[in-house]
Amino acid sequence: MTIPTEDLQKISPSAKIELFELELVQNIHYTGTSYPSGSDQGVFRFHNGINMNTSVNVIFSTKSYTRIPIEATGFEKQSSNKSSPRPTLRLSNVFSTVTSIMQAVNQVTPRNDLSLAKFTRKTTLVKYLDATNFSSSSPEIAVSSPPQLYPDEIYFIERKVQETQNIVEFELRSALDFGNKRIPSRIVTRTKFPSVGGFAV
Repeated sequence: MTIPTEDLQKISPSAKIELFELELVQNIHYTGTSYPSGSDQGVFRFHNGINMNTSVNVIFSTKSYTRIPIEATGFEKQSSNKSSPRPTLRLSNVFSTVTSIMQAVNQVTPRNDLSLAKFTRKTTLVKYLDATNFSSSSPEIAVSSPPQLYPDEIYFIERKVQETQNIVEFELRSALDFGNKRIPSRIVTRTKFPSVGGFAV
């Protein structure tokens, strides 16, 4: 479905748009090719509608992103804090969308609640969305340039914080943050050590 022309007139081609991907892990969240309903081979894609003025899905790099109210905060790393940020992800659950996903996942791994699922936040500009989103009368938005992205922000779901009829909230962690263990875990120095049996130690 294309975005109505009257909505396009309100959209700035240079406006940023956030796209979100939730990628499940085989043998933890599903088995074989028994992907949860509504996913694309174990991947759920969402957008929050901000800067789009639309209630329909959007297409980016031929992938469809479902509109759903999402609030993702806490990605910024504080200079005074050496630890990685632990963002908070809140998704609308009005239609039990997230609950249904967790129920399917928990049949494979009881009480998992999407723990260890990969969460990616993609940021691009409206003008780099696929041309199928726009009317042919809006060439300034439906550009033919290759899609451009800001660097992806990748996190993993640490735990479910709360689940209600309205929202589901998760705590995320960085790929480099595994409890108190961080990469690199080995210290490299310039000190030369003697070799044992021909191997440096």
